[in-house]
Amino acid sequence: MPAAPPQEDLDDFFWSDLLDYLDEGRVLPIVDSGAFAVDGPDGRVTYEALVARRLAERLRLPIDGAARLDEVVSRFQRQSPGGKAVLYGRALQVTKELDVAPPQALLDLAAILPFRLFVSVSFDTLLQRAIDQVRHHGEARTEVIAYAPNRTADLPAPCAQLLRPTVFHLMGKLSTAAGESVICDEDRLEFLHALQEDALRPKLLFDELRDSHLLLLGCRLPDWAARFFLRTAKDSRLSMREKETFEYVVDAELAADSGLAAFVADFSRPTRLVALSPEAFLADLKRRWQERHPGDAASGSQRAAAALGRNRREGAAAGAQRRRAAPVVQPRRQPAGLGRRGQRRDRARRRERPADRALLASRRQQCRFRRLRRAG
Repeated sequence: MPAAPPQEDLDDFFWSDLLDYLDEGRVLPIVDSGAFAVDGPDGRVTYEALVARRLAERLRLPIDGAARLDEVVSRFQRQSPGGKAVLYGRALQVTKELDVAPPQALLDLAAILPFRLFVSVSFDTLLQRAIDQVRHHGEARTEVIAYAPNRTADLPAPCAQLLRPTVFHLMGKLSTAAGESVICDEDRLEFLHALQEDALRPKLLFDELRDSHLLLLGCRLPDWAARFFLRTAKDSRLSMREKETFEYVVDAELAADSGLAAFVADFSRPTRLVALSPEAFLADLKRRWQERHPGDAASGSQRAAAALGRNRREGAAAGAQRRRAAPVVQPRRQPAGLGRRGQRRDRARRRERPADRALLASRRQQCRFRRLRRAG
């Protein structure tokens, strides 16, 4: 029989350890914002289910109300083989038409100020809008980076040196082009396959994944993809890791996956399955962090705005310093006493070659000689 699933006991020791890791800047959240419930026209559903329903309506496909986007893509493929490429543009249109506010869980996540880097495995903008709402008074100041196998990208600097909160879309960001985002399991497979190649892998990001404690929130990956992702993120055999870091998989449904639970129990002991909804988990984490740092929680947005202003001032000062250090090119001075016609003649004279000047002098001398002969 498989070993008992390592379900995490959320006692005071658990929360104390997690908060200590947060204070040290060693926790990296990995978020599937599509798995969070939002307020839709027909009540609260996950954002992914809302997009899937609207996309199915546009494609005139009959589906269940709670169908996932992958199911819509699969049905369309069976109905129109080879037509999957059009779905990216259709899905993009659907997301633009939806007027959905970021859910409270993402606002809670954004309010935990030690989180500076957020890894998104969803194609939507809910996470970055939540960060902008909480930390930037609604202004679009969050740095957004999107990876794709055909358009690789990486962090501009290690996490500790990032100047702004940063959302890294590891599974791409939705666009009209195929291959730049994940809307089904086939796309997910291609992205994970590309991340195995050193030339295509974002090195700085994967250094952070390897060395950090990972907090997976709502990441409803299939069993095979979850195992593959953990192995790729940690860059070593899971049962023989040299560095002791933890992964907390927070999702009631994924934590109940008996196959994944048995695998991590046998081969990845630092991986903990937290059988709790991400919404409840983040609400509790935010409350506990604010209790530990009441002053930081009260002035978080003000400090974030002040930090942004400081960065802008430093950037402006650096630009001014570069301009002062640049060599000054003085304009060429014209000879004194020359009018416009004289300046043109002077420029033409400077452009003449030595041989041209000698020929011109000879012709002038001949002209003077002829005038003297006629006068005599």
